[in-house]
Amino acid sequence: MEYNLRDVLQKFGKNVGLSLQAVRSYAGQLLAAATHLKRHYLLHLDIKPDNILVSADFSIVQLA
Repeated sequence: MEYNLRDVLQKFGKNVGLSLQAVRSYAGQLLAAATHLKRHYLLHLDIKPDNILVSADFSIVQLA
C-alpha cells in the first residue's frame, strides 16, 4: 500500500475534501474489516488514520 489515510486527507482534504463516493467506499471497506475482526473475536486497539492504508489508485483501504 502506497499511502495511509492521513496522507490522503492532507493531499485531498484541504479546500476540496474527499468525494462522497470515496467516503462511502472507504467506510464500507472499514466496516467489513471491523466485522471480520469481530467474527474472529479480535480487537484492534490502535485504529487511527495512520493505520488505515490506502492503495496507489486510492480505491482500496486496509486496516493495519
